[in-house]
Amino acid sequence: MNYEAKLRELLRNLASAEQSLFIDASKGFIKILKSDSAPEVMRIYVTTSSDLIEIYQAWESHKDKPGFPHVLNLVAAIMKQRGSADISSTLNKFATMLIKEKMSDLYKELNSREGKRQNAALLLLASIVRRSLHFAGEVEKVFDYKLAGFTNLAKVRLRVKKEVEERRKSHSTRKAFVGFAMSFLEVGNPRLLKVMLSMKHKEMFSGVMRGLGNDDEETVVHILSTLRDRVLVQESLVPPSRRSVLFGSLTLEHLVNISGRFDFGDAPELAYNVLVMVCTNPENGLMPDSNRPGNLKRLVDLMKKLKATEIEYHKSLLLAIAKGRPSFGSAYLDEFPYSLEDLASDNWFAAISLAADVISSVSEGLSFGFVDKDKPPAFDSQNLQSVLKCIRPQPFTRLVINKGLLHIDSLVKHGALKFVVEALKLLDSLIKALENCARSNNQTKDSWQALKAEIQNGARMSLPDPQVLLSLLSPLHSHFKSFESTTKRKAEAEIESEHSVNVSKRLKSSAASEDVDILISGVNSSEIDLSGDGVVTESDGEQQSEENGSDIVSCIRDLWGLRKCSTTRKDLKDGDTYFFSKILESLAIYYRTMPMDMEGLSDVFKFLPNNPLSSPTILQQSLLELLNEHVSQFSKDATTIRTPPQMYKHLNPFIVWLLGSPAGETKEQAYALAKAAMLSTGAFDNNTREICAWFFFIPGHSGDHVYVEDTEAEIFQKLSSVIVSFLCDAVSTTGNNLYKYMELLKRYIYDSGGK
Repeated sequence: MNYEAKLRELLRNLASAEQSLFIDASKGFIKILKSDSAPEVMRIYVTTSSDLIEIYQAWESHKDKPGFPHVLNLVAAIMKQRGSADISSTLNKFATMLIKEKMSDLYKELNSREGKRQNAALLLLASIVRRSLHFAGEVEKVFDYKLAGFTNLAKVRLRVKKEVEERRKSHSTRKAFVGFAMSFLEVGNPRLLKVMLSMKHKEMFSGVMRGLGNDDEETVVHILSTLRDRVLVQESLVPPSRRSVLFGSLTLEHLVNISGRFDFGDAPELAYNVLVMVCTNPENGLMPDSNRPGNLKRLVDLMKKLKATEIEYHKSLLLAIAKGRPSFGSAYLDEFPYSLEDLASDNWFAAISLAADVISSVSEGLSFGFVDKDKPPAFDSQNLQSVLKCIRPQPFTRLVINKGLLHIDSLVKHGALKFVVEALKLLDSLIKALENCARSNNQTKDSWQALKAEIQNGARMSLPDPQVLLSLLSPLHSHFKSFESTTKRKAEAEIESEHSVNVSKRLKSSAASEDVDILISGVNSSEIDLSGDGVVTESDGEQQSEENGSDIVSCIRDLWGLRKCSTTRKDLKDGDTYFFSKILESLAIYYRTMPMDMEGLSDVFKFLPNNPLSSPTILQQSLLELLNEHVSQFSKDATTIRTPPQMYKHLNPFIVWLLGSPAGETKEQAYALAKAAMLSTGAFDNNTREICAWFFFIPGHSGDHVYVEDTEAEIFQKLSSVIVSFLCDAVSTTGNNLYKYMELLKRYIYDSGGK
C-alpha cells in the first residue's frame, strides 16, 4: 500500500472546508492510527511535517464548529502513538503546545452540554496524561476544575436516576470521565498518586467511585484493577486516611452489590478481591491496628449488609474481616442480622452455620496478645469482653441452642452442634492462654484462678449443659452395632461369594453337556415390572431416598469443612457418624475447660463398642480423645498417677485399637488408655515401664509392618488374639482380687475402730 499517497489525500481533505470530506478524512486517519501500519504512517508524517502543521491548522479552522470533536479525536489518537526518538520528540512538542496554548479550547468543550464534545476533550486529555509522568504532572498543575466545569460534570453525569440509561444510549461522558481520572493513576508514580488522591482532586475521584453501581463491566474492571494495582499496594504513598476517604460507605456498598452479581463477567471476583484488600489491610485505613484507629463502625455496617448466607463472596469477605479479630466478630454476632426464632425455617440452618463460621474465623489466628503474663486482665476489659461475646453472643441463648440440638431435623442439629463446638474451641484457647500465664507467675496464681472461674461461670450460663449432649449419645451403641453388623455381613458375603463361584462353575458344566432350559433364580419380585410401563416403583423410591440422603451428607460435609478431606469422606457415610463424633469432641473440651460440670454425669466407658475396629476412624478418635480427657482428670491435681476405679475391665478394646488400628493418632491414644487401665489394678506400683514390657511381648505391638502370606497372617492374628485374651483375663483377675483384698482391709480397719 502506498502510505505516502494515502497520507497526502487525508491531510488534503482535513484542510477542506467541505464538512463531509473533513469528517471522512479524520475518521480514516484514526482508523490507520489504530492499525498495524500506524508506526510507518507516523514516521512518514513526522518526516514530511515535523510540527504537525496540518493538524494544528485543522484545530484552528474547526474549533467552535460542529466538527471540532473529530479534530480532538484525531489528536487523541496521535497522542497515543509511540515510536522512534524523532516521532516521540515531535509528539511531545505538540502535547506541550496543547497544554500551554489550547486548554481554553478544551474548557469550552467540557462546559458544553453535548456529550460528544465533552467525550472528545476528555479522551484527548487522558491520552496526553498517559504519554509520560512529565505530561501527567503538567496537566495536573494547569487543569482548572472550575473553568472546566468539572464539578457539574461529575455530579450531573453520575446521578443515579432513570435517565442514566438514556444517556448511555446517546453520548454519556461517564467512560471518558473515568478514563481521564484513571489516566493519572495508570502512570503509576507514587508521588503523583499521592497528589491526585489529595483533597484538591477529591471531587473528581469521588465522582468516579460514586458511579460504580451503574457502570458496565468494562468500566468497573478498569477502575478496580487500576486501584488494586496502583493504590492498594505497599509501594503506594497514599496515606491510609486518604484511602479510607476513597472507599466511603456508598462505594463499599457498590462493591458489595457488584460482588454479588452472577452475570457480570470478571467484575464480581475483582470487586471481592478489592473489598478484601480494603477491609482487612490496616494500610488502607479501615481496619484498625496498634498504630491506627481505623473505622470500626463503617466495617461493621458493611458486615451487616452482606448477604453471607446466600452469596459465597459475601461470606468469605465477612469471615476475612472477622478472622482473628474478636471485636468485629462480637459486634456482628451481637447484632446478628438473621432471625433465630423459627427453627423450622429454611434459613435457620444457614444462619446458625454462618454464626459458627464467624466464631471459627475469630479463633483462627487469635494471639491473645492482650493477656499480660505479669497480671491478669480485668474481666470487663474491652479485649476480653470481645472474646467472651464471641463465645456467648446475646442472640444465641442456651434455650435457642438446646432447641437446635434436640430438633428432629438432622441439619438443624448439626448446625446447632457446630456452633457449640466452635464456641467451646474458642473458650478452650482462652482458658489455655490464662493457664499458661498462671503457671509462669505463682505470685498472682489466685488472681488468674479467680478470672478463670468468672469466665467459666459466664460460659456455663450460655452454653448447653453437658447432660444435653450426653442424652444425644443414647443411640451411639446401636450406631456401633450397625457397623458391627455390616462388618459381619461383609465377611459372610465373602464366604457366600466363594460358594456361589463354585456352584456357577458346576451349572455351566451341566449346561454344556445337556440341552435344557436354564431357570435363573434370585430375582426379587419387587424389581419386576408388572405395570407394563417399564417403571420399577420401589427401586425408584429407594434411589430417591438415597439421593436425599446424599444431599444431606453433602450439606454436612460443607458445614464441617470436609469437602476436600478425602480420608473423612471414606468414613462419613451418614450424618450420624459425624454428629456423634462431634458430640464426643465437645464433651472432651468440656473436660478441659469446665471439668466440674462433667463430674458424676455418666460413665463414659459405657460408650466403648464391642468391636472397636468396625466403626469409622473419626468416631474412634473422638471417643478415645474423650476417654483420655476423662482419665486425665483423676491425676490433674495429684502428685502420683491416678486412674478411674476398675478401669482395667475395659483393657481389651484399648489393646485391640493399639494392635489393629492403622491410624497413628488412634494407636497413641489407645496406648495411653491401655497403660492407665493396667495401672488401675494397683498391681504395678505406678511403674509404667513394667506395663510397657508386658505390651512389648504381644505380637504386632512393635508396629513393624511385616509382609507375610495370607495363611501366615491368619496364624499371626490368632496368636495375638489368644495372648491379648490371656493378658486381659489375667489383669482383670488381678485387679478384682486386689480390690477384694482392699475391701477386706477397709472392713478390718473399720471393725478395729480405726486403731
